[in-house]
Amino acid sequence: MIQPGKIAALCLAIIVVIFTVLYFYKKGEVPAPRLAAVDAISEGVDRAVEMGKPVHYTGGERADLAGVNTPMTVAMFSGLAYTAGLCAEKGARLIVHAPQTAEALPILQRIVYDQYALKGKLDKYDIRDIRFYGELYASGVLDSFARDGVATNIIIGAPAGESLVIQDHAKRHGALNIGGTARWIMQYSFAVLADYMLIAEEIYAAAAAMSKDPKQIATLRSGDIIKTISLALLIIGALLSLAGSNAIQALLRW
Repeated sequence: MIQPGKIAALCLAIIVVIFTVLYFYKKGEVPAPRLAAVDAISEGVDRAVEMGKPVHYTGGERADLAGVNTPMTVAMFSGLAYTAGLCAEKGARLIVHAPQTAEALPILQRIVYDQYALKGKLDKYDIRDIRFYGELYASGVLDSFARDGVATNIIIGAPAGESLVIQDHAKRHGALNIGGTARWIMQYSFAVLADYMLIAEEIYAAAAAMSKDPKQIATLRSGDIIKTISLALLIIGALLSLAGSNAIQALLRW
Protein backbone atom coordinates (compact mmCIF):
# COMPACT_ATOMS: atom_id res chain seq x y z
CA MET A 1 0.00 0.00 0.00
CA ILE A 2 1.29 3.43 -0.96
CA GLN A 3 1.77 5.79 1.97
CA PRO A 4 -0.27 9.01 2.03
CA GLY A 5 1.79 11.90 0.68
CA LYS A 6 3.71 9.63 -1.70
CA ILE A 7 1.18 9.37 -4.53
CA ALA A 8 1.99 12.82 -5.95
CA ALA A 9 5.70 11.94 -5.95
CA LEU A 10 4.91 8.62 -7.67
CA CYS A 11 2.90 10.43 -10.36
CA LEU A 12 5.80 12.79 -11.05
CA ALA A 13 8.20 9.83 -11.27
CA ILE A 14 5.90 8.11 -13.78
CA ILE A 15 5.75 11.29 -15.86
CA VAL A 16 9.57 11.45 -15.90
CA VAL A 17 9.81 7.86 -17.13
CA ILE A 18 7.15 8.38 -19.82
CA PHE A 19 8.75 11.52 -21.24
CA THR A 20 12.25 10.02 -21.07
CA VAL A 21 11.12 7.02 -23.12
CA LEU A 22 9.22 9.21 -25.59
CA TYR A 23 12.16 11.57 -26.10
CA PHE A 24 14.60 8.67 -26.41
CA TYR A 25 12.66 7.02 -29.20
CA LYS A 26 12.27 10.34 -31.03
CA LYS A 27 16.11 10.55 -31.08
CA GLY A 28 17.12 12.86 -33.93
CA GLU A 29 13.89 14.83 -33.63
CA VAL A 30 14.89 16.07 -30.16
CA PRO A 31 17.51 18.82 -30.52
CA ALA A 32 20.42 19.03 -28.12
CA PRO A 33 20.50 22.24 -26.03
CA ARG A 34 22.54 25.12 -27.45
CA LEU A 35 24.89 26.79 -24.97
CA ALA A 36 27.31 29.64 -25.59
CA ALA A 37 29.99 28.00 -23.44
CA VAL A 38 29.92 24.86 -25.61
CA ASP A 39 30.26 26.94 -28.79
CA ALA A 40 33.14 28.81 -27.12
CA ILE A 41 35.18 25.59 -26.79
CA SER A 42 35.61 25.49 -30.57
CA GLU A 43 36.58 29.17 -30.47
CA GLY A 44 39.08 28.37 -27.73
CA VAL A 45 40.67 25.57 -29.78
CA ASP A 46 40.99 27.92 -32.78
CA ARG A 47 42.59 30.47 -30.48
CA ALA A 48 45.13 27.88 -29.30
CA VAL A 49 46.07 27.07 -32.90
CA GLU A 50 46.56 30.76 -33.73
CA MET A 51 48.64 31.46 -30.62
CA GLY A 52 50.67 28.25 -30.81
CA LYS A 53 49.81 27.49 -27.18
CA PRO A 54 47.91 24.53 -25.70
CA VAL A 55 44.37 24.04 -24.50
CA HIS A 56 44.28 22.99 -20.85
CA TYR A 57 41.39 20.82 -19.63
CA THR A 58 40.46 19.65 -16.14
CA GLY A 59 37.47 18.56 -14.10
CA GLY A 60 38.85 19.90 -10.84
CA GLU A 61 40.51 18.08 -7.97
CA ARG A 62 37.23 16.81 -6.44
CA ALA A 63 36.14 14.67 -9.40
CA ASP A 64 35.46 11.07 -8.32
CA LEU A 65 34.00 7.84 -9.67
CA ALA A 66 31.97 6.70 -6.66
CA GLY A 67 30.65 9.64 -4.68
CA VAL A 68 28.43 12.71 -4.73
CA ASN A 69 30.55 14.28 -7.48
CA THR A 70 30.24 11.34 -9.88
CA PRO A 71 27.59 12.99 -12.15
CA MET A 72 29.91 15.98 -12.54
CA THR A 73 32.78 13.62 -13.33
CA VAL A 74 30.71 12.06 -16.11
CA ALA A 75 30.07 15.56 -17.47
CA MET A 76 33.82 16.13 -17.34
CA PHE A 77 34.38 13.01 -19.48
CA SER A 78 31.86 14.17 -22.11
CA GLY A 79 33.47 17.59 -22.26
CA LEU A 80 36.93 16.06 -22.59
CA ALA A 81 35.89 13.81 -25.47
CA TYR A 82 34.42 16.80 -27.31
CA THR A 83 37.45 19.01 -26.64
CA ALA A 84 39.95 16.28 -27.56
CA GLY A 85 38.15 15.66 -30.84
CA LEU A 86 38.34 19.35 -31.74
CA CYS A 87 42.02 19.57 -30.74
CA ALA A 88 42.90 16.51 -32.82
CA GLU A 89 40.95 17.80 -35.82
CA LYS A 90 42.34 21.35 -35.72
CA GLY A 91 45.87 20.56 -34.61
CA ALA A 92 45.88 22.16 -31.16
CA ARG A 93 47.90 20.67 -28.31
CA LEU A 94 45.74 19.41 -25.45
CA ILE A 95 47.00 19.10 -21.86
CA VAL A 96 44.69 17.30 -19.42
CA HIS A 97 45.04 17.66 -15.65
CA ALA A 98 43.68 14.60 -13.83
CA PRO A 99 41.86 15.00 -10.49
CA GLN A 100 43.26 13.72 -7.19
CA THR A 101 41.36 10.46 -7.77
CA ALA A 102 43.99 8.29 -9.47
CA GLU A 103 41.34 5.90 -10.81
CA ALA A 104 40.24 8.58 -13.29
CA LEU A 105 43.66 8.79 -14.99
CA PRO A 106 43.38 5.72 -17.28
CA ILE A 107 39.86 6.79 -18.28
CA LEU A 108 41.11 10.23 -19.29
CA GLN A 109 43.97 8.67 -21.23
CA ARG A 110 41.60 6.38 -23.09
CA ILE A 111 39.14 9.15 -23.92
CA VAL A 112 41.86 11.31 -25.47
CA TYR A 113 43.44 8.34 -27.26
CA ASP A 114 40.12 7.29 -28.80
CA GLN A 115 39.37 10.80 -30.06
CA TYR A 116 42.79 11.15 -31.70
CA ALA A 117 42.36 7.69 -33.23
CA LEU A 118 38.92 8.63 -34.61
CA LYS A 119 40.41 11.71 -36.26
CA GLY A 120 43.38 9.74 -37.65
CA LYS A 121 45.84 11.81 -35.61
CA LEU A 122 47.41 9.22 -33.31
CA ASP A 123 50.85 10.57 -34.23
CA LYS A 124 49.87 13.73 -32.32
CA TYR A 125 48.74 11.88 -29.21
CA ASP A 126 51.18 12.18 -26.30
CA ILE A 127 50.28 10.31 -23.11
CA ARG A 128 52.61 12.65 -21.18
CA ASP A 129 50.08 15.45 -21.74
CA ILE A 130 47.55 13.65 -19.51
CA ARG A 131 49.01 14.50 -16.11
CA PHE A 132 48.42 13.36 -12.53
CA TYR A 133 49.69 15.40 -9.56
CA GLY A 134 47.96 13.81 -6.57
CA GLU A 135 47.79 16.22 -3.64
CA LEU A 136 49.90 18.75 -5.58
CA TYR A 137 47.09 19.20 -8.11
CA ALA A 138 46.83 23.01 -8.08
CA SER A 139 50.61 23.50 -8.05
CA GLY A 140 50.95 21.10 -10.97
CA VAL A 141 48.39 22.96 -13.06
CA LEU A 142 49.98 26.35 -12.39
CA ASP A 143 53.44 24.99 -13.18
CA SER A 144 52.09 23.64 -16.48
CA PHE A 145 50.68 27.08 -17.34
CA ALA A 146 54.11 28.63 -16.72
CA ARG A 147 56.11 25.98 -18.62
CA ASP A 148 53.81 25.19 -21.55
CA GLY A 149 51.73 28.36 -21.89
CA VAL A 150 47.96 28.43 -22.07
CA ALA A 151 45.63 29.79 -24.73
CA THR A 152 42.39 28.30 -23.41
CA ASN A 153 41.61 26.93 -19.96
CA ILE A 154 38.55 24.67 -19.59
CA ILE A 155 37.20 23.46 -16.23
CA ILE A 156 34.06 21.32 -16.32
CA GLY A 157 33.35 19.08 -13.34
CA ALA A 158 33.78 19.24 -9.59
CA PRO A 159 36.46 21.79 -8.66
CA ALA A 160 37.05 23.12 -5.17
CA GLY A 161 38.73 26.36 -4.11
CA GLU A 162 41.60 25.73 -6.52
CA SER A 163 39.40 26.76 -9.45
CA LEU A 164 39.66 30.40 -8.38
CA VAL A 165 43.47 30.25 -8.33
CA ILE A 166 43.69 28.31 -11.60
CA GLN A 167 41.35 30.64 -13.49
CA ASP A 168 43.10 33.69 -12.08
CA HIS A 169 46.51 32.44 -13.26
CA ALA A 170 45.09 31.47 -16.64
CA LYS A 171 43.82 35.06 -17.00
CA ARG A 172 47.26 36.37 -16.07
CA HIS A 173 48.68 34.30 -18.94
CA GLY A 174 46.11 35.82 -21.31
CA ALA A 175 43.96 32.69 -21.58
CA LEU A 176 40.27 32.28 -22.35
CA ASN A 177 38.45 30.70 -19.38
CA ILE A 178 35.51 28.38 -20.05
CA GLY A 179 33.70 26.15 -17.59
CA GLY A 180 31.34 25.55 -14.74
CA THR A 181 30.29 23.18 -11.98
CA ALA A 182 27.14 21.94 -10.29
CA ARG A 183 28.74 22.62 -6.90
CA TRP A 184 26.80 25.72 -5.79
CA ILE A 185 29.55 26.79 -3.40
CA MET A 186 31.99 27.25 -6.31
CA GLN A 187 29.72 29.23 -8.64
CA TYR A 188 31.37 32.50 -7.61
CA SER A 189 34.78 31.55 -9.05
CA PHE A 190 33.30 31.08 -12.52
CA ALA A 191 31.04 34.12 -12.23
CA VAL A 192 34.09 36.26 -11.47
CA LEU A 193 36.71 34.80 -13.83
CA ALA A 194 35.10 32.69 -16.58
CA ASP A 195 34.62 34.25 -20.01
CA TYR A 196 31.93 31.64 -20.70
CA MET A 197 30.19 30.05 -17.73
CA LEU A 198 28.02 26.96 -17.32
CA ILE A 199 25.73 27.64 -14.36
CA ALA A 200 25.05 24.67 -12.06
CA GLU A 201 23.01 22.03 -13.92
CA GLU A 202 24.01 23.54 -17.26
CA ILE A 203 27.10 21.31 -17.13
CA TYR A 204 24.77 18.32 -17.64
CA ALA A 205 23.04 20.07 -20.53
CA ALA A 206 26.48 20.81 -21.98
CA ALA A 207 27.50 17.17 -21.55
CA ALA A 208 24.40 16.03 -23.45
CA ALA A 209 25.01 18.58 -26.20
CA MET A 210 28.67 17.60 -26.59
CA SER A 211 28.13 13.84 -26.48
CA LYS A 212 24.97 13.92 -28.63
CA ASP A 213 23.93 10.84 -26.63
CA PRO A 214 20.16 10.24 -27.13
CA LYS A 215 19.81 8.87 -23.58
CA GLN A 216 21.36 11.98 -22.03
CA ILE A 217 19.31 14.32 -24.20
CA ALA A 218 16.09 12.40 -23.44
CA THR A 219 16.76 12.51 -19.69
CA LEU A 220 17.57 16.21 -19.87
CA ARG A 221 14.41 17.07 -21.79
CA SER A 222 12.17 15.03 -19.50
CA GLY A 223 13.75 16.82 -16.53
CA ASP A 224 12.79 20.12 -18.14
CA ILE A 225 9.18 18.93 -18.32
CA ILE A 226 9.15 18.15 -14.58
CA LYS A 227 10.68 21.55 -13.76
CA THR A 228 7.94 23.22 -15.81
CA ILE A 229 5.23 21.22 -14.04
CA SER A 230 6.75 21.99 -10.61
CA LEU A 231 6.96 25.71 -11.40
CA ALA A 232 3.37 25.73 -12.61
CA LEU A 233 2.23 24.02 -9.40
CA LEU A 234 4.10 26.59 -7.31
CA ILE A 235 2.46 29.49 -9.15
CA ILE A 236 -1.00 27.92 -9.04
CA GLY A 237 -0.53 27.03 -5.36
CA ALA A 238 0.50 30.60 -4.51
CA LEU A 239 -2.54 32.03 -6.33
CA LEU A 240 -4.92 29.54 -4.70
CA SER A 241 -3.39 30.24 -1.30
CA LEU A 242 -3.99 33.97 -1.77
CA ALA A 243 -7.59 33.12 -2.67
CA GLY A 244 -7.95 31.12 0.55
CA SER A 245 -7.84 27.65 -1.01
CA ASN A 246 -5.58 24.81 0.15
CA ALA A 247 -6.14 22.57 -2.90
CA ILE A 248 -2.44 22.21 -3.72
CA GLN A 249 -1.55 21.33 -0.12
CA ALA A 250 -4.29 18.71 -0.15
CA LEU A 251 -2.95 17.33 -3.45
CA LEU A 252 0.59 17.02 -2.04
CA ARG A 253 -0.77 15.21 1.02
CA TRP A 254 -2.56 12.76 -1.27
